[in-house]
Amino acid sequence: MRIVEVFAPSVYVAVNDADTPKDAPKKRVWRSVERSLDLLDKCITARDQSVRLKGTPVLGAVQGGWNVEARKHSARETAKRSVEGFVVEGLHRSARFTGGVSVSASTGQVEGSFRSAQTGVRSQGRLCGCRRV
Repeated sequence: MRIVEVFAPSVYVAVNDADTPKDAPKKRVWRSVERSLDLLDKCITARDQSVRLKGTPVLGAVQGGWNVEARKHSARETAKRSVEGFVVEGLHRSARFTGGVSVSASTGQVEGSFRSAQTGVRSQGRLCGCRRV
């Protein structure tokens, strides 16, 4: 967190472990979700204890690869935290990771994740769409 304090951004994404290929074992995906939630908690605590970062918005990463239940769990648990927004992680477009999965398949994964988390979100947002990077 020291580096975040040095940069003093107006908003930042919590550190996360979302690099899970499409064929990642279920155990790896769930471990990455739990590790990311733990890292999110640590980022929020560090932010709240920092004079320089106090009040800086933190975005939580919703991830879980292509495991629907892991992604829903990630969305629900992230929505319970003191975050000001969400970043979608863990859906690679690279054929190396996904076998060429389409953008529409990615969008379906994301929409399903956020629908399951809406009860926990303080101000219900709207998924605007996907953008290729």
